Amino acid sequence: MSPKTPAQFKEIREKSKEHLLEVSMRLFATEGYQNTSISKIAKEAGVAKGALYHYYDSKEDLLVAVIQKGLSDIEKLFYESAKESKSPKEQLKQLVLKTFESMQEDNDFWALYASLLTQMHVSSTMRQIFEPMVQGSFDMLARLFEACDIPNARLRAYSMGAMMDGVGMHYLFVKKDYPIEEVADFIINDLLFPHEK
Repeated sequence: MSPKTPAQFKEIREKSKEHLLEVSMRLFATEGYQNTSISKIAKEAGVAKGALYHYYDSKEDLLVAVIQKGLSDIEKLFYESAKESKSPKEQLKQLVLKTFESMQEDNDFWALYASLLTQMHVSSTMRQIFEPMVQGSFDMLARLFEACDIPNARLRAYSMGAMMDGVGMHYLFVKKDYPIEEVADFIINDLLFPHEK
């Protein structure tokens, strides 16, 4: 067996980091950040505790990496849907649909996101991560509302953000019994664009 190349070592390292992020996100989401120890993460991931520190300096560094990856995935999702959609109206519709699809497909991240978002005031690190993302979401929604000639764009953006967060919280709590597709349809057709029915 020939020795591994630097590229192979890099690929192994990236896969290990990805696995640690997945395990950490699941544990943080299901057991809570405070209740999840580095030892538990290492055990669940099948690595030695010391090996985990080769990738991340602390549990908070690991949490930051989990959140940054999740937020990056969401930004890509929004960027792709905006790129595919020609009109601002279609972009708004896709934003609602893609957000709710993501909630259904990535429960662990959204559960963690919801729990951390409500605790932003506790951690300055979390505040530094979440505040630009939340503000950026409001700005994007306001721009889309303005482009659709919808009045009170900024207030609607704040209201829409709160509604989306609320739907997400309800869905995460109820899961399979929550009519998320029907709610998405109602938001789009009855609340956003009621005159187009």
